[in-house]
Amino acid sequence: ADATDCLVATYTRKIAGLNPSEREHLEGKHVLLLDMGHTHTTAVVVLVENVTAPGSEINVRKVGVQHDEALGAYHFDLQLFDHFAAKVAGPKIEPGSKKGFRLLSGCERIRKLLSQLGEAQITVEHLAEDTDVSFALKRDELGHLCEGLLGRFKDLLNAALFNAQQDGVTPGTNLGAIEVLGGGVRMQVVQQVVHTVCGQHLPFGFKLDDSAIALGAALLAMQSRAASADAVVTENPIAESAAASVGLTPAEVDAAYANELSMQAQDYEIKQIMAMRNKLESFILEMRSAPGKKHGQSIDRAALNNVLDDAENWLWEAFSDPTSTLEVYEAKHEELQSKAKELCAAYFAAVEVERAAIEKELEEEAVRGAAEREAEGGDDEDHDTRKLKKADRMRLVVKNKEEGTELFKDKNFRPAAARYQKALTHCAKFFDLNKEDEAEVKALKLSLYLNLASCYIKMENWEQVLRNCTDALSIDANSVKALFRRASYFEHKKDWDKALTDLKQCAKLNGATEDKAITLATERIKKHIQNEKNKEKKTWGKLFG
Repeated sequence: ADATDCLVATYTRKIAGLNPSEREHLEGKHVLLLDMGHTHTTAVVVLVENVTAPGSEINVRKVGVQHDEALGAYHFDLQLFDHFAAKVAGPKIEPGSKKGFRLLSGCERIRKLLSQLGEAQITVEHLAEDTDVSFALKRDELGHLCEGLLGRFKDLLNAALFNAQQDGVTPGTNLGAIEVLGGGVRMQVVQQVVHTVCGQHLPFGFKLDDSAIALGAALLAMQSRAASADAVVTENPIAESAAASVGLTPAEVDAAYANELSMQAQDYEIKQIMAMRNKLESFILEMRSAPGKKHGQSIDRAALNNVLDDAENWLWEAFSDPTSTLEVYEAKHEELQSKAKELCAAYFAAVEVERAAIEKELEEEAVRGAAEREAEGGDDEDHDTRKLKKADRMRLVVKNKEEGTELFKDKNFRPAAARYQKALTHCAKFFDLNKEDEAEVKALKLSLYLNLASCYIKMENWEQVLRNCTDALSIDANSVKALFRRASYFEHKKDWDKALTDLKQCAKLNGATEDKAITLATERIKKHIQNEKNKEKKTWGKLFG
């Protein structure tokens, strides 16, 4: 079995899943399966039979196949590359260079745009003398530039249909459907060729996708296994070894095991290389911005950019060089760091002095804070103004939160609320946070507000319940716990409509997952609303009775 057999197997499964009325028009007809991928194109003509006979198995048989390994969307991009590269002033742009990669990416973008628009424009950065260059193209121009590729594609379709002529295929008459997949077929210029060859009356179907070949391979394997199982009439004894069960000799098993270890080692090295590439790229980006940072005025920008440009060009060349091992990347990283430190010695010295000063200040604050806590009996006062490191301040937050939770479990709600409030005051005193740290603190504050709301519900301090739920929802408007606890406040205030609104939002956010507490509360509120309506009805009935 080959890839075309896999396509046929998947198509067979797809049409088998249709209603009989949706597939009856295919009986005795031929179907063109067309796949134009990144670098290849395959055309398969199949004959479809037994689609309407009840209880019979649908039969889909190949009658014509053509394949081109050098005809795909990528080759259209290359044609555009040559066209646009000729318009750029200066040295010739090579496909494998850094500028060539950017231009080729731009060609892919404009090709995709022309699949939807009659005319498109793109801009490619740093293409000519480090300036941006814009290109415009019309769909008709794309067809003219790729005339040779489209001609080959037309020949391929005609050849596939010609191969199937012995089964009576006549373009425009016996073809019942066209199924397409692959990014290349999205191009309007490609679709026009298909319509020219097969007729305008046949629409494109999209029952197949990028997983069609993989799915077909699995289906064929399943069919093969089922056929083998049907052929077995007696039970075989259990194989004495794994090798015997799969038909491999001990030597072959050892060779396969060694090969697997080799591939794992290769995969590991590739991951290490990619990590080192990322490290190099990050350092290059960091140093490019260094002249504009604090203390960066001492840097020779031109000299630094020359070194960074050389390193960036080396990265592009090394990507396709098989001799660029992990050791080569590591050596390049050390070399680049050494050159940068030599060129930017004053900058790095000033940054280090500032870092040490900040570190010293934080350590002094931590020592002073420890002394204050010792003098106060080890307790952490809420009103302290110390500048503590993030880790030290976080320790205080977590400590108070955990103590509050233990008190809450023992039904000591007021002391628990005090501990949660104390944890919140510490949350407000972080000062050296990055974005990840800020997200972590926000999550902690959300948890603390929710815990406080629970405490105040137990103490029936309803105004504090509302305040803490409001604070929690300001952090996460979709917090189910905050909405549910706010609904408790509205229920206490007999504001049934607002309580029901919050509960409905809770149920919506939970999706298919049912929360019994939310369901019971909703039913309870609905009963309150119905009772209110019944009371109103009786009141108005007495007035007008």
